[in-house]
Amino acid sequence: APTLPKTAHLTMADGTQKDVAVEWDEVKAGSYAKPGTFTVKGVAQDDSRMPVEVVVTVGADIAEGEAEAKSDAANITLNGGETDVRTSLTLPTAGTNGSTIAWKSDSDLITTSDKDGVKAGYLSKRPAKDTKVTLTATVKNGDATVTREFTLTIKAEVKKGKTTDYLFAHFTGSEGSATDEQMYFATSKNGLTWHDTRDAGDPVLTSNVGESGVRDPYLVRSPEGDKFYLIATDLSIYHRGGWGKDNPAVNYNGSLNLVVWESTDLVNWSTPYLTDVASRIPAGNGKTQAAMAWAPEALWDEQAKQYIVYWATTSSADEQSGGTADPTNMYYSTTRDFRTFTDPVKWIDWKESVIDTTMIKADDGYYYRVSAKDKLPVERTKNPYATTVSARPEDSKDANPETDWQFVGNFGDLVGNAGWTGASLEGPELFRYNDDDVLAKDGKSMKYGLMWDQFASGKGYLPFYSADLGSTDTADWAQASEVNFGALKKRHGTILPITAAEYQAVMKAFNKKTVDCVPATSVTIDGRGTIDLGVGDTATLNVKIEPADSTDDITWSSSDGTVASVDAEGVVTGLKTGTAVITVKVGDATATVTVTVKGNGSDNGNNGATGGENGGTGGENGNAGGTGNGGQERPNNPSAPSGTGGQGDDGGKTPAGDNRSGGETRSLSKTGVAVASIVGVIVLLAVAGTALAMWRRRLS
Repeated sequence: APTLPKTAHLTMADGTQKDVAVEWDEVKAGSYAKPGTFTVKGVAQDDSRMPVEVVVTVGADIAEGEAEAKSDAANITLNGGETDVRTSLTLPTAGTNGSTIAWKSDSDLITTSDKDGVKAGYLSKRPAKDTKVTLTATVKNGDATVTREFTLTIKAEVKKGKTTDYLFAHFTGSEGSATDEQMYFATSKNGLTWHDTRDAGDPVLTSNVGESGVRDPYLVRSPEGDKFYLIATDLSIYHRGGWGKDNPAVNYNGSLNLVVWESTDLVNWSTPYLTDVASRIPAGNGKTQAAMAWAPEALWDEQAKQYIVYWATTSSADEQSGGTADPTNMYYSTTRDFRTFTDPVKWIDWKESVIDTTMIKADDGYYYRVSAKDKLPVERTKNPYATTVSARPEDSKDANPETDWQFVGNFGDLVGNAGWTGASLEGPELFRYNDDDVLAKDGKSMKYGLMWDQFASGKGYLPFYSADLGSTDTADWAQASEVNFGALKKRHGTILPITAAEYQAVMKAFNKKTVDCVPATSVTIDGRGTIDLGVGDTATLNVKIEPADSTDDITWSSSDGTVASVDAEGVVTGLKTGTAVITVKVGDATATVTVTVKGNGSDNGNNGATGGENGGTGGENGNAGGTGNGGQERPNNPSAPSGTGGQGDDGGKTPAGDNRSGGETRSLSKTGVAVASIVGVIVLLAVAGTALAMWRRRLS
């Protein structure tokens, strides 16, 4: 029964106050059988006989596990603490105190349960406009249940632009200064000629966490298109005193973390943070931890809706492959946010150690990986999570690539020069060229790039092409002698295809160097003289610019922006019935297309072009535009200028002639194409329509 006060403090009519004994009514047992409140009445035991009452609150017993549940609920962090959501989330299902965590959402935009192999937290779609979503976590521990709500904003869907240009993130030099092992950016319009945005000693991004140095960066774009992660090895050889006998422990007591930057635009980057990937790898031989986490890469798995992140770790517990110790192997883990990772899985375990692996999903549906091991093996599979435990990569030549990793060949054999081995090359990097930049060599479309860091000679990157990563025909492989990496020596890095708009933004934000201009002589709109659109329908215009490497800006405008609008990427939208003329201007060259908007969207059947290719007009340095099919051919076997920052000449196959035409069609779907670097963007609202004008002081 509750313990009631023996007295009541009374205030009398004349304002006097006094404490008086109270006689309380009987309290029934049912009144306090469960949490809540109830009132007990009584009478003052003096001449006033004043009625009094007291409110009794019955508290719940402290449930078993309540403190643990509250702690686990308080420790939940979603999306790195950010409320704006652009990509899928990691929804924790367990707390560090043993609590279970279940999720509910007031929207179907974010899934809250696992389904068909896809974990909860998947962002099923981006809405048309920013949308508030509330996620509720129910945390249970023992008899206790605690709930916590998270209000997030799902950002509106963005148009995915066509990638036309490139961003190269890398470190540089030879560990001779603290700035060598930091992040530098280079850019390219065609994947062949690279422009350094900064000189040595002036990095774009600097890590002041962990070892205060970063190497082996990798750039990854989210599937939604507007979230980027830059991950890198947390290592400073400079601060450690260099390689070799003076620093024998560098391979054995390194950081188990990766350094991560995040961005939504490639310009504004988060403060770097450390994320643990390797501490759960067994150390072995009485050691307290595994050695390090080096050379990370990440690839989005569209089926499982998660990133697979892989890196190299040395562990004395690694004694697989036929009982022969091979202390450095490749591991993988999965993540959605680069903060929370699954337990590491040993991915590659060969007799000899492997320190670097690069992977790409090719157009044929296979994943290909190339590893820095003695003979530089190339493998393929349709199951990137398959693990490899064998004495040699060649042991898997008869494996089923639908489920396991199958050996394709050793790199030196594939390019026809067995001299290329792990004795001189490491840090492989695979990437795919943008469609507009694929070179033809002896009738082969060289879609893929593979770069090797010439660590032994200190020359930086050595580039190669491949038309088919699964081919053992040497005609499908070639050394890329056309590539000029620029004056700054580039070490183990990453190439990310980017849109023209992203290129402009990066150059405006980071570029401090200038190069010569290449003016356009003509521009044509490919295959379109007139376009029929419905209201609300869109069409993407493609342009052909001569010369193909023109550095002039592309400007789009509409003669009547109320009828049809055009954005900076050449996407035309029908707004109301009528006719408008769309004009593209590149330098002094122009071309036009007439757009007729009829009725409602999709009422007009074929929205395709009804006219032929619009010839356009020539620039001040060129001829009148015609059909636009001409253009000067690029000479065969062009020689790279001196100081190419890594182009090797010490062996390798001599490439065939470059048959790529100088005239080049560049799609402007979503982002606009062939726009060189821009240091300013001016939006002009014209009386007759909306013109987006871009001004540039020549930078690249």
